[in-house]
This record gives sequence, C-alpha cells and structure tokens, in this order.
Amino acid sequence: MMNALLYALEANLYLSLFAIFYFFALRKEKNHLTNRMVLLSSILIAWTIPGISYLEPVSGLLPSLRLEAITISPNTLADSPTVFNFSFQEVLASIYVLGIMVGSAIFIKRLLGTLSFFTWNSTSPISSLKLVETDSKEAWSFFNLIALGKEIPAENKEWILEHEKVHVEEKHSADKLLIQLVKIIGWFNPAVYYLEFALEENHEFRADEVVCERFSNTITYSHVLVSQSLGGIPVNLLGNQFSKKTLLKSRIQMINQTKQTGKMKYLLTIPVLAVALLLHSCTKEESATTSSSEPSAIAQTAQTNSDEVFDVVEKMPEFKDGMEGLIAFMSENTVYPKSASAADETGKVFVTFVIDEAGNVTNPEVVEKASVQSVALRNAALETVGKMPAWTPGEQSGKKVKVKMTLPIKFELE
Repeated sequence: MMNALLYALEANLYLSLFAIFYFFALRKEKNHLTNRMVLLSSILIAWTIPGISYLEPVSGLLPSLRLEAITISPNTLADSPTVFNFSFQEVLASIYVLGIMVGSAIFIKRLLGTLSFFTWNSTSPISSLKLVETDSKEAWSFFNLIALGKEIPAENKEWILEHEKVHVEEKHSADKLLIQLVKIIGWFNPAVYYLEFALEENHEFRADEVVCERFSNTITYSHVLVSQSLGGIPVNLLGNQFSKKTLLKSRIQMINQTKQTGKMKYLLTIPVLAVALLLHSCTKEESATTSSSEPSAIAQTAQTNSDEVFDVVEKMPEFKDGMEGLIAFMSENTVYPKSASAADETGKVFVTFVIDEAGNVTNPEVVEKASVQSVALRNAALETVGKMPAWTPGEQSGKKVKVKMTLPIKFELE
C-alpha cells in the first residue's frame, strides 16, 4: 500500500509541475490541438515516470511484506500489549483510500446518470449521432450522444449543434473520462483540478474555432455564446457543456484573438520534462540510500549452506494471528534491560532471522550498521526473537522454502 501511495505522490508532483508550466506558458496560445496533446501527454508521462523504479521486478518475485517496527518500553505490560499500533503511514494510506472510494462513488453516480439520461429519453438519429431534445435551454454532448434544449432559439440551434458535433468528432468525452480517473487517484492535488479545467477550456476553444471557421462569422457566434449563458447542465452528469459562465469570457476573447504561432514556447516542454526526470532520479537515489542504511525486506536471494534462502517469495511466512500476534508476543516477552534504562539507552535494533521450511526461527542476527550500539538492547532483542514459536512457513512455486526476515525493534524510554 505504501508503494502505491508513494507512486501516487510522485506522479502528482510531476502533474503539478506540468500544470504550472501549462498555466504560465501555453494556456493563452491558440494552437488548441497542440495544447490538447500537451495536456494529455502531461498526464500520461506524469503517471509513467514513477513506474520506471516502482514497477521494477526483483528477481521476478512478488514484493515483500515489510514488518512494522515494534516499540518496547520499561512500562510495557505483559497482560496489555500494544496490539493496535497504527503508523502515520498507515493513517495516510487509509485517508488516501477513503478519498479514492468517495471519488469513485461520485464518478460512477455521474456516469450512470448520464447514460440513463439518454437511455430513458427518446433519441433521433443524425448520421452516426443520437440527438435528444429536452425541455430546457441546455446543450451538451457525451461521445456520440447530444442533448439539445427545445427552448434554444431557432437561429442559434444550427451553431450549437455544429459545436457539439466537434466534441463528438474529436472524442473530447474520452479526455473527460481520463481526467476523471486521474482526479479519483489524485483527489488531494489542486493541480489535477486545474488540469481538468484546462482540458475543458481547451475543448471549448477548439469547438468554437471549428464552428467559426465553418460559418466564417465570429461576431454572430459570440452573440450566440452570450445568449446561451443562462443555460446549464445538471452537475451530476458528465458531458461537454455548451454554456458555462466560468468559460464565457475566455471563449469570446479566444475567438477574437489573432492566431499566434508561439512554436518556441512548445520547445520549453523539453526542459520541463528534464526537470521531472531529474526529480525522479533524486527520488530514486534517496530511496536507494534509505535502503542501504536500513535493511529492506526486498532483496536478491542469498545462499546459506548451499540452500537457497529467499527474501521475497510468493507466499510470505506468517506469525500466528499476523502482525497483531507478533506485536503481542514481542511486548509480552521483551524485557527492557535495567542497565540500558539506567543509562538512558534507546534506539532501534534490526534483527534478521530465517524462517525454515518447518516454520522454525533460525539464525537470528543483529544488523550491525543499522542498529543501535547498545549491547544490552541488542541482546534483549536477540533473546526475544530466539524464543519465537514456529511461523507458518513461506512458499515459492508451491514448495515450502527458507525465507529471511527483518524485524525492527524500537526501544524507547517514556
């Protein structure tokens, strides 16, 4: 779960970088097709870059279970172990998942509402399109489905219908679905909401541009936009909306703007991409440094007495009652050394051990470089690990195998 959260955080960092670049460099450019390509590419690239490291396979095996640090203090009571020990990372992950669930529910509701709207209303075929006439002043589209209000003045309908046809022809609804999915995953990132707005604005700019080219009359079309400004689409539906007050001013300004090339600005996407890759490289190096300073459960296989010992297997070993059971056992059986307490000695002790094919704990050792130097704390940790009952052994390709585990034990004084 934490890997997924870190992946999402890194991807949203790049999304923010690309959104800032687009806002300051490209949003006022009249190259709407190119801008659309930049926006969509930014989304895809942002979610691809982190995968260069996070999705790298480790010896073709599945990711390892990381054991949480277990805290031991002088006041740890044998009959009341701290079983429910939620880390800050776990709380963050839970909040993140909750946000995804809420966003998914909202998206599904809007999507079903949109589809049911066209299902329960009679449609009139126009070439490959399906048209629904509503008792309103609304006009909007979703893929090849177009809703057109009966209250729209007759002289405006042809303009508006052509506008919606552009959305259909250029498949703008596919972009809307993509950004909705990105918004679900990156619900916490303001840049995602800006990118959603930027895509919607780009779609309208492009449709306006095509309509003005077909009719060769920007003034009349501007009047159509103003007269339709009171229309609106129900907020629970997805679709390309013709009338939206927040876009009215910018659309009229863009219609009357002289087309500029601004090609040099698009070359700036290269250094922006380079910055994103540099950030990714720094993130990867930091991750590697952390992995070297603290033992990780993910590693290559090692050899012990000519028998293969795995750090990662398809089915990891499991303590009785899982992590809660392990926390309870360590809390009940680890005694904080009096000498260490008197000397105010605290810190983490990393103990590695091998769960053999029968589930027995073998070869417990302290990781020298990562652990606190206190001999008393090290011995206390080793003694408790040595007392562990048998685990459920790990399995690889259907066979029970030896698996190396790492357990951080944190000694702290209250």
